[in-house]
Amino acid sequence: IMEQKGDSACSFERIYFSRGSDKDIYQERKQLGEQLTQPILKAVDYDVDHTVFSYIPNTAEVAYYGMLSGFKKYLNESKIEQIANLDHIPSKEELYDILGDFVRSEKIAWKDIKLRTFITEGNSRNDLASHVYDVTYGSIEPNVDNLVIIDDSIVRGTTSAKVVKLLRHAGATEIHMRISSPPFISECFFGTDIDSKENLIANKHSVEEIAKIIGVDSLGFLSTDSVVKIAENAGCGFCSGCFTGKYPIDVPKDIPKDKFEMKFEE
Repeated sequence: IMEQKGDSACSFERIYFSRGSDKDIYQERKQLGEQLTQPILKAVDYDVDHTVFSYIPNTAEVAYYGMLSGFKKYLNESKIEQIANLDHIPSKEELYDILGDFVRSEKIAWKDIKLRTFITEGNSRNDLASHVYDVTYGSIEPNVDNLVIIDDSIVRGTTSAKVVKLLRHAGATEIHMRISSPPFISECFFGTDIDSKENLIANKHSVEEIAKIIGVDSLGFLSTDSVVKIAENAGCGFCSGCFTGKYPIDVPKDIPKDKFEMKFEE
Protein backbone atom coordinates (compact mmCIF):
# COMPACT_ATOMS: atom_id res chain seq x y z
CA ILE A 1 0.00 0.00 0.00
CA MET A 2 1.38 3.36 -1.00
CA GLU A 3 1.79 5.98 1.69
CA GLN A 4 -0.47 9.00 1.44
CA LYS A 5 1.39 11.91 -0.16
CA GLY A 6 -0.97 14.56 1.15
CA ASP A 7 -4.39 16.02 0.62
CA SER A 8 -5.28 17.55 -2.74
CA ALA A 9 -8.81 18.90 -2.75
CA CYS A 10 -10.56 19.62 -6.05
CA SER A 11 -10.21 23.30 -6.98
CA PHE A 12 -13.09 23.04 -9.46
CA GLU A 13 -15.32 21.75 -6.67
CA ARG A 14 -14.85 25.01 -4.79
CA ILE A 15 -15.60 27.04 -7.91
CA TYR A 16 -18.61 25.09 -9.13
CA PHE A 17 -19.94 22.10 -7.17
CA SER A 18 -19.70 23.14 -3.50
CA ARG A 19 -22.69 24.69 -1.78
CA GLY A 20 -22.47 28.46 -1.97
CA SER A 21 -23.95 28.75 1.54
CA ASP A 22 -20.66 27.56 3.05
CA LYS A 23 -18.89 30.58 4.58
CA ASP A 24 -15.45 29.87 3.10
CA ILE A 25 -16.78 28.91 -0.33
CA TYR A 26 -18.92 32.05 -0.46
CA GLN A 27 -15.98 34.33 0.37
CA GLU A 28 -13.64 32.53 -2.04
CA ARG A 29 -16.08 32.89 -4.92
CA LYS A 30 -16.56 36.58 -4.13
CA GLN A 31 -12.80 37.10 -4.18
CA LEU A 32 -12.57 35.35 -7.54
CA GLY A 33 -15.17 37.70 -8.94
CA GLU A 34 -13.47 40.79 -7.53
CA GLN A 35 -10.29 39.87 -9.40
CA LEU A 36 -12.19 40.36 -12.66
CA THR A 37 -12.72 44.09 -12.03
CA GLN A 38 -9.59 45.51 -13.68
CA PRO A 39 -9.70 43.23 -16.77
CA ILE A 40 -13.33 44.22 -17.29
CA LEU A 41 -12.54 47.94 -17.03
CA LYS A 42 -9.92 47.57 -19.74
CA ALA A 43 -12.31 45.57 -21.95
CA VAL A 44 -14.99 48.31 -21.87
CA ASP A 45 -12.42 51.12 -22.08
CA TYR A 46 -13.46 52.32 -18.61
CA ASP A 47 -16.90 53.31 -19.96
CA VAL A 48 -18.98 52.27 -16.95
CA ASP A 49 -21.82 54.65 -17.85
CA HIS A 50 -22.68 52.69 -21.00
CA THR A 51 -22.07 49.20 -19.64
CA VAL A 52 -24.59 46.82 -18.07
CA PHE A 53 -23.26 44.07 -15.79
CA SER A 54 -24.84 40.66 -15.32
CA TYR A 55 -24.08 36.95 -14.86
CA ILE A 56 -25.01 33.50 -16.10
CA PRO A 57 -27.17 31.83 -13.42
CA ASN A 58 -26.91 30.09 -11.13
CA THR A 59 -23.41 29.20 -9.88
CA ALA A 60 -21.73 32.40 -11.15
CA GLU A 61 -23.92 34.58 -8.93
CA VAL A 62 -21.54 34.83 -5.98
CA ALA A 63 -18.54 35.66 -8.20
CA TYR A 64 -20.74 38.37 -9.71
CA TYR A 65 -21.32 39.90 -6.27
CA GLY A 66 -17.55 39.92 -5.82
CA MET A 67 -17.14 41.74 -9.13
CA LEU A 68 -19.71 44.32 -7.99
CA SER A 69 -17.70 44.85 -4.80
CA GLY A 70 -14.64 45.52 -6.92
CA PHE A 71 -16.52 48.08 -8.99
CA LYS A 72 -17.91 49.73 -5.86
CA LYS A 73 -14.34 50.30 -4.66
CA TYR A 74 -13.31 51.58 -8.10
CA LEU A 75 -16.20 54.06 -8.30
CA ASN A 76 -15.69 55.28 -4.72
CA GLU A 77 -12.04 56.02 -5.47
CA SER A 78 -13.06 57.81 -8.66
CA LYS A 79 -15.63 59.94 -6.80
CA ILE A 80 -13.11 60.91 -4.11
CA GLU A 81 -10.60 61.90 -6.78
CA GLN A 82 -13.15 64.01 -8.69
CA ILE A 83 -14.17 65.90 -5.54
CA ALA A 84 -10.55 66.38 -4.42
CA ASN A 85 -9.63 67.85 -7.81
CA LEU A 86 -12.32 70.54 -7.69
CA ASP A 87 -10.95 74.06 -7.22
CA HIS A 88 -14.07 75.22 -5.44
CA ILE A 89 -16.69 74.08 -2.96
CA PRO A 90 -19.02 71.89 -5.04
CA SER A 91 -22.66 72.77 -5.40
CA LYS A 92 -25.37 70.30 -4.50
CA GLU A 93 -25.94 69.63 -8.21
CA GLU A 94 -22.25 68.90 -8.76
CA LEU A 95 -22.19 66.50 -5.84
CA TYR A 96 -25.31 64.72 -7.11
CA ASP A 97 -23.64 64.38 -10.50
CA ILE A 98 -20.43 62.94 -9.06
CA LEU A 99 -21.98 60.76 -6.37
CA GLY A 100 -24.65 59.52 -8.78
CA ASP A 101 -22.19 57.28 -10.65
CA PHE A 102 -23.14 53.65 -10.09
CA VAL A 103 -22.75 50.18 -11.58
CA ARG A 104 -25.67 49.26 -13.82
CA SER A 105 -26.44 45.83 -12.47
CA GLU A 106 -29.22 43.86 -14.16
CA LYS A 107 -30.39 40.26 -14.30
CA ILE A 108 -30.20 39.72 -18.05
CA ALA A 109 -30.04 35.92 -18.21
CA TRP A 110 -32.58 33.68 -16.49
CA LYS A 111 -32.35 29.98 -15.81
CA ASP A 112 -35.83 28.52 -15.61
CA ILE A 113 -34.93 25.19 -14.02
CA LYS A 114 -32.16 24.10 -11.71
CA LEU A 115 -30.13 21.96 -14.04
CA ARG A 116 -26.42 21.93 -14.80
CA THR A 117 -26.02 21.62 -18.51
CA PHE A 118 -22.36 20.60 -18.67
CA ILE A 119 -23.08 17.21 -17.05
CA THR A 120 -25.83 16.46 -19.58
CA GLU A 121 -24.96 14.24 -22.52
CA GLY A 122 -24.46 15.33 -26.14
CA ASN A 123 -27.56 16.41 -28.03
CA SER A 124 -29.56 16.53 -24.81
CA ARG A 125 -27.20 19.26 -23.57
CA ASN A 126 -27.76 21.39 -26.68
CA ASP A 127 -31.50 20.99 -26.45
CA LEU A 128 -31.48 21.74 -22.72
CA ALA A 129 -29.48 24.95 -23.12
CA SER A 130 -31.99 26.21 -25.68
CA HIS A 131 -34.90 25.78 -23.28
CA VAL A 132 -33.36 26.45 -19.86
CA TYR A 133 -32.21 30.03 -20.47
CA ASP A 134 -34.09 33.21 -21.32
CA VAL A 135 -33.20 36.92 -21.36
CA THR A 136 -34.68 40.10 -19.90
CA TYR A 137 -35.69 42.57 -22.59
CA GLY A 138 -35.67 46.34 -22.03
CA SER A 139 -32.79 46.44 -19.55
CA ILE A 140 -30.22 47.33 -22.22
CA GLU A 141 -30.40 50.35 -24.53
CA PRO A 142 -29.97 48.80 -27.99
CA ASN A 143 -26.92 49.90 -29.98
CA VAL A 144 -25.71 52.05 -27.06
CA ASP A 145 -24.93 49.81 -24.10
CA ASN A 146 -22.26 47.17 -23.75
CA LEU A 147 -22.93 44.02 -21.74
CA VAL A 148 -20.45 42.39 -19.37
CA ILE A 149 -21.47 38.87 -18.43
CA ILE A 150 -19.83 36.77 -15.68
CA ASP A 151 -19.72 32.97 -15.68
CA ASP A 152 -17.86 30.55 -13.44
CA SER A 153 -16.47 28.24 -16.13
CA ILE A 154 -16.50 27.18 -19.76
CA VAL A 155 -16.15 23.44 -20.23
CA ARG A 156 -17.28 22.39 -23.71
CA GLY A 157 -18.50 25.79 -24.85
CA THR A 158 -21.82 24.54 -26.22
CA THR A 159 -23.94 26.08 -23.46
CA SER A 160 -22.01 29.37 -23.58
CA ALA A 161 -22.61 29.70 -27.33
CA LYS A 162 -26.35 29.09 -26.89
CA VAL A 163 -26.63 31.61 -24.06
CA VAL A 164 -24.62 34.29 -25.88
CA LYS A 165 -26.88 33.88 -28.91
CA LEU A 166 -29.86 34.60 -26.64
CA LEU A 167 -28.09 37.55 -25.03
CA ARG A 168 -27.56 39.13 -28.45
CA HIS A 169 -31.33 39.55 -28.67
CA ALA A 170 -31.15 41.98 -25.72
CA GLY A 171 -29.48 44.47 -28.07
CA ALA A 172 -26.03 45.09 -26.56
CA THR A 173 -23.47 46.77 -28.79
CA GLU A 174 -20.72 44.51 -27.47
CA ILE A 175 -20.72 41.48 -25.17
CA HIS A 176 -17.68 40.89 -22.96
CA MET A 177 -17.54 37.63 -21.01
CA ARG A 178 -15.28 37.06 -18.03
CA ILE A 179 -14.82 33.69 -16.32
CA SER A 180 -14.05 33.31 -12.60
CA SER A 181 -11.86 30.25 -13.20
CA PRO A 182 -8.98 29.24 -15.51
CA PRO A 183 -9.52 27.55 -18.90
CA PHE A 184 -10.63 23.92 -18.49
CA ILE A 185 -8.03 22.08 -20.61
CA SER A 186 -7.84 18.50 -19.33
CA GLU A 187 -10.06 15.68 -18.14
CA CYS A 188 -10.57 14.80 -14.49
CA PHE A 189 -9.63 11.32 -13.28
CA PHE A 190 -11.02 11.74 -9.78
CA GLY A 191 -14.71 12.56 -9.93
CA THR A 192 -15.76 15.37 -12.27
CA ASP A 193 -17.54 13.75 -15.21
CA ILE A 194 -15.48 14.90 -18.20
CA ASP A 195 -15.33 12.07 -20.71
CA SER A 196 -12.38 13.27 -22.81
CA LYS A 197 -10.17 16.33 -23.07
CA GLU A 198 -10.89 16.32 -26.80
CA ASN A 199 -14.35 17.63 -25.92
CA LEU A 200 -12.96 20.56 -23.92
CA ILE A 201 -13.00 23.74 -25.96
CA ALA A 202 -9.96 25.26 -24.21
CA ASN A 203 -7.90 22.14 -24.95
CA LYS A 204 -8.00 22.85 -28.68
CA HIS A 205 -8.49 26.61 -28.96
CA SER A 206 -6.90 29.83 -27.72
CA VAL A 207 -8.91 32.32 -25.67
CA GLU A 208 -9.36 34.52 -28.76
CA GLU A 209 -10.60 31.54 -30.79
CA ILE A 210 -13.06 30.55 -28.05
CA ALA A 211 -14.41 34.11 -28.01
CA LYS A 212 -15.19 33.85 -31.73
CA ILE A 213 -16.72 30.39 -31.38
CA ILE A 214 -19.13 31.34 -28.59
CA GLY A 215 -19.86 34.74 -30.13
CA VAL A 216 -18.52 37.31 -27.65
CA ASP A 217 -16.45 40.40 -28.42
CA SER A 218 -13.89 39.57 -25.75
CA LEU A 219 -13.24 36.77 -23.28
CA GLY A 220 -11.00 36.42 -20.25
CA PHE A 221 -10.20 33.85 -17.57
CA LEU A 222 -8.50 33.90 -14.19
CA SER A 223 -5.10 32.27 -13.73
CA THR A 224 -4.68 28.93 -11.97
CA ASP A 225 -2.41 30.54 -9.37
CA SER A 226 -5.07 33.08 -8.43
CA VAL A 227 -7.68 30.37 -7.87
CA VAL A 228 -5.42 28.13 -5.76
CA LYS A 229 -4.10 31.06 -3.70
CA ILE A 230 -7.58 32.21 -2.72
CA ALA A 231 -8.41 28.77 -1.32
CA GLU A 232 -5.29 28.62 0.86
CA ASN A 233 -7.38 28.93 4.03
CA ALA A 234 -8.83 25.47 3.36
CA GLY A 235 -5.78 23.94 5.02
CA CYS A 236 -4.90 21.43 2.31
CA GLY A 237 -3.33 21.19 -1.11
CA PHE A 238 -5.33 21.46 -4.30
CA CYS A 239 -5.61 19.47 -7.47
CA SER A 240 -5.74 21.78 -10.49
CA GLY A 241 -5.26 19.02 -13.06
CA CYS A 242 -8.30 20.05 -15.10
CA PHE A 243 -6.70 23.51 -15.53
CA THR A 244 -3.07 22.47 -15.98
CA GLY A 245 -2.97 18.81 -17.03
CA LYS A 246 -0.73 18.14 -14.01
CA TYR A 247 -2.18 15.84 -11.36
CA PRO A 248 -1.22 15.19 -7.71
CA ILE A 249 -0.46 11.55 -8.58
CA ASP A 250 0.80 9.87 -11.74
CA VAL A 251 -2.07 9.15 -14.11
CA PRO A 252 -1.51 6.34 -16.68
CA LYS A 253 -2.00 7.87 -20.10
CA ASP A 254 -2.83 4.57 -21.81
CA ILE A 255 -5.75 3.63 -19.53
CA PRO A 256 -9.26 4.93 -20.29
CA LYS A 257 -10.49 7.46 -17.76
CA ASP A 258 -13.48 5.29 -16.85
CA LYS A 259 -11.08 2.77 -15.28
CA PHE A 260 -10.96 5.18 -12.35
CA GLU A 261 -14.75 5.10 -12.10
CA MET A 262 -15.34 1.36 -11.75
CA LYS A 263 -18.31 0.44 -9.60
CA PHE A 264 -17.78 -1.62 -6.45
CA GLU A 265 -19.43 -4.70 -7.94
CA GLU A 266 -16.82 -4.75 -10.71
